Amino acid sequence: MPNPLIRKKLTVKQKKFVKKFVESGKVSVAAANAGYGSPGYGSYLKAQPNIQNAIERAMVKAGISDTEIGKKIKEGLSATTPPLYGKDGETQIKPEHPDFHVRKEYVDIYLKVKGAYAPERRETLEKRVVINVTMDTLRGMREADVLDAEEVKEIKELEAHPENTEE
Repeated sequence: MPNPLIRKKLTVKQKKFVKKFVESGKVSVAAANAGYGSPGYGSYLKAQPNIQNAIERAMVKAGISDTEIGKKIKEGLSATTPPLYGKDGETQIKPEHPDFHVRKEYVDIYLKVKGAYAPERRETLEKRVVINVTMDTLRGMREADVLDAEEVKEIKELEAHPENTEE
């Protein structure tokens, strides 16, 4: 159930990640399709509480509830192999029996969906690039819709207090 206390706004990329994750169920595919440079970044995103909450809300909206998941997994946990018949099509050579391979796959899926596995350990090196630009350049970027809402807000604050800039 989504936590109503975790409602931090998502960026456009994060929203796309959530949508693609709900569609595919794979963090690496979702990260790549959302435009993140590293598919491994999807694991980091999925671990964030606000992203988890958004994924849960999107799944509920898409009709993918815990109840529905539970029903499908219960079906998978009861998987059996079909009986094996002889050449005549009538004589049963081997009766229906549990399909443990399929059952194991369903247990694995369930644990992944519920986030029960420990996250994969990956080292990521964060690189930061600092670019100094003039206020005119920032205004141009804002007018060209290159910046997101948070960045536009920061520019407006800088414009309101020009004494804090180095122009």
